[in-house]
Amino acid sequence: MKDGGVTMESETSRVVLDILTDVLGYDPYEDITSELKIKRNQCDYAIKDGKDYHKLIEVKPVGHKLNSGDLDQVTVYAMDHGT
Repeated sequence: MKDGGVTMESETSRVVLDILTDVLGYDPYEDITSELKIKRNQCDYAIKDGKDYHKLIEVKPVGHKLNSGDLDQVTVYAMDHGT
């Protein structure tokens, strides 16, 4: 479903999860968590590297034009998480 020409984030999120599992081989139950709480925020996906989550993924809808706010968002996630 599209909202103003932009694919909904939930649809993009499903595609990202499929890529992480089917293409990159991550186990969806052992390696990936969704909505990882990072202080007052939640990152869309985080991937385990050993015992800890070090790879953070923030999903935006297909067609979304990335902006400085998006970069600020992921930078804060990384800094708050210590990644």
